[in-house]
Amino acid sequence: MNVSGRHGGHALFMTLATLVVMMLLWMVAFGQISSWLRTEKVHLYSQDRALGPTRAMAWGLKLLETGQPPITPYACRANVGDAGEFVITFALTAPLQYQVDVRPATQQDEDLPAAPTEF
Repeated sequence: MNVSGRHGGHALFMTLATLVVMMLLWMVAFGQISSWLRTEKVHLYSQDRALGPTRAMAWGLKLLETGQPPITPYACRANVGDAGEFVITFALTAPLQYQVDVRPATQQDEDLPAAPTEF
């Protein structure tokens, strides 16, 4: 039996090295998973944006291509399918130049007219 202790302690060193390697692997895996989750979250947000106000804005701009609103500012309600109902407001800013705003419809917007098919 060797009492000097020069040959002891290898198990402790190997355990420590294994734990360090496992932590490094966990950090790499966690970085990849968190990156993937952030990408998926952005993808879901972009889908939500495409379904709602973006569709309503596109519909309002297409409506503006058919002519000019009868008054300025002109507000109407537009139902864009699954995204719900939105209020589109057209305001003349310069000759033949309009500012188009879109927001979700509320209970106070019940008295606004439905969006026409063309101006």
